[in-house]
Amino acid sequence: MAWRCGTAGGRGPSPPTGSRWRVGGSRTASTRSSTNPGPARLAERFATHLAVEFPWVFTFLLDPAIHATNWRAEQALRPAVVTRKVWGGNRTARGAQTQQVLASLLRTMQQRELDAAALLTDILRAPEPIVPLALTGVQR
Repeated sequence: MAWRCGTAGGRGPSPPTGSRWRVGGSRTASTRSSTNPGPARLAERFATHLAVEFPWVFTFLLDPAIHATNWRAEQALRPAVVTRKVWGGNRTARGAQTQQVLASLLRTMQQRELDAAALLTDILRAPEPIVPLALTGVQR
């Protein structure tokens, strides 16, 4: 019997201990991991996970206002990703942080149907750093 690597039938020296070498196309008993849980253990672990996370994982089943996928969130990020790719990325970590903050502000303003130009003007003209009331979510 010849030892074969997991690739297309390559021949080589005898296998090192604990490697993924195969004999005759199947794993040998000595290379099987004794720590690898079986299907029953994996199913049990998954069931335990679901029991804990059920309220958060399946909320969309109980509340029709919540979408089952994050498609809308991904689409909301798309303009920022396209901008980053067109500009060739950011040169510094501070530039990346600034772009993230501005993209978040602009998207929030768009979703709340606020006048972005007026709010950004107020923010930039303020003598001290401010957060406009319209962006805090607090009702007047």
